[in-house]
Formats: sequence, C-alpha cells, structure tokens
Amino acid sequence: MEQRQHRHRRIRQLVVFVGIPLLALAGIALLVFMNRGSAGPGESFAIQGRQHIPVGATHDAYNSSPPTSGWHYADQVAPWGVSASPIANEIQVHNLEHGGIVIQYKDTGDAVLIGQLTALARSYPTKIVLAPYTGMPARIALTAWGRRQTFEQYDEAAIRAFITAYINKGPEDVP
Repeated sequence: MEQRQHRHRRIRQLVVFVGIPLLALAGIALLVFMNRGSAGPGESFAIQGRQHIPVGATHDAYNSSPPTSGWHYADQVAPWGVSASPIANEIQVHNLEHGGIVIQYKDTGDAVLIGQLTALARSYPTKIVLAPYTGMPARIALTAWGRRQTFEQYDEAAIRAFITAYINKGPEDVP
C-alpha cells in the first residue's frame, strides 16, 4: 500500500514539474508559429535591394505601387513634411531607407481628405512625407521600408498604427 502511494506521489510530481512546463512551452511555440506572418499592419513586399543609381538611370520595375524598397537616387531625399507635388519613386524610396513613412493620396481634388492627411502629417516633427501619387490602386497609401498599407477611407487610428509600427525602421539610421 505504501509503495502504491509512493508511486502515485512520484507520478503527480512528474506531471507538475515536467508535464505542465512542457505544455506551457508547446503553447508558446504554437502562438509564435501562428503569428509568424503578421509582423504588423499592412502587407509585406520582398526587399528589392538598396542600390543607389544616378538621376535618370533606368532600373527594373518596383514590386509595389507606390514602391517600398529598391533603386533610388544617391543624393536626393524629399524634405520631411507636406508636398503639393508628386515625389519621384527614386526619391521617396530613399526616404523609406532612412526610416521614413510616405503617405500618398490619389485624388488631388479631395480637399477634405488632403486637409485630414495634412493635419496628421504635420503632427509628426520629422520622418513623414505627404504627397499626391497618381496611378496607385487605392485612395490612400502608406509606405515604409518593405511595407505598404492602403485605404479607401481616411482612418486616423490605422494610419497612426502603421506609422508607430514602422517609423525609424529603415535599414539606414538617419536622424
């Protein structure tokens, strides 16, 4: 009888000290595996490199519109802030490389949307560029290094979440 109780006690100890920690580790591993592809807001694009090119040089097509990485002019970046004119792909990619976020809109006649985006962009002291962009698939596009999120309607909370997730995350640490 005493031997049987001893054996039951050892089994309980084994379950408590080995089984429960193993189950916890398995649960953590499962969560990590399930969240592997959801690194943050927006969609991910393969990095096309960081090659500096001379102004006007030709290069392969970007894999997203607007671009999220790739060929860019060595000595040209857009000033942080608001631009009323479109910014060349090769310039905005350089801003992304420096950890910036580019916010772009399709309809230059939508004064309400432009006002909302302008106020939002100006609420950040640096690392944000706002500009029009013709030919993109959505009304609003946010880009960061290797990431893009598009919107058909203004969504300040989602835009700020994208900015928070990716600002200062480019491959070059430039103030």
